[in-house]
Amino acid sequence: MACGILVGLLLTEDELLAMRDAALSAFNEGGRHVTALAHGSGNGVQRSKAWDSIEGFSPQDVLREVKYALWKLDPEKWRDCAPGWKKSYARIV
Repeated sequence: MACGILVGLLLTEDELLAMRDAALSAFNEGGRHVTALAHGSGNGVQRSKAWDSIEGFSPQDVLREVKYALWKLDPEKWRDCAPGWKKSYARIV
């Protein structure tokens, strides 16, 4: 379950997606912790606060926090990131 530590830092969608990409990169490389954020966008102060919040988190934990923050940012667009929401593809016969 996400703690919501990225909510309230006024991060933009692009900044959250950059954090997601950094976590996915760390995950794909077999890293146990997220050690770098992409430097493509964003306000330096907000990114520093966000980085301090997630420093040393596992990639899975960062992804969980980013998903929750995206859902809080725009619940309609990111409704599949809502806590406890699971998409089922099973057909009911």
